[in-house]
Amino acid sequence: MSEIDWRDRDCADETFDDQLFEGVHFTNTNFAGATFRRCNLELAQMREIGLATCQLTGSRLRETDLSLADLTDADLSECDLFQAVLDGAKLDGADLRRAEISGLDLTRLGGHRGLKITQGQQHILLAGLGIEVEPD
Repeated sequence: MSEIDWRDRDCADETFDDQLFEGVHFTNTNFAGATFRRCNLELAQMREIGLATCQLTGSRLRETDLSLADLTDADLSECDLFQAVLDGAKLDGADLRRAEISGLDLTRLGGHRGLKITQGQQHILLAGLGIEVEPD
């Protein structure tokens, strides 16, 4: 997939299964409602990309630049978001349950109202805010 020109493409509602997009640069690409199952998007440039309602279940997004991306209501469950750049990204209503979210800083997001996480993930986000969680 890396040999395809991804500029100015409308890929809304398309489905990609087990695809390799490592290091791909997406420019003015719309993926709203698209499905990426178990895809490798590591090091991809997805800055300002429309990913609202997108399903990225089980995909690898390590060090992916998602700055200013619209991930409203996106399903990112079981994704690997380790060191993903999410500055200004909209994650309102997004599902991050069972995702690798180490380093996710809520204060740098463009929105996170209704963000879904598991109880076990809450300490990661709270620690990122400087809050110490102590056992009862």
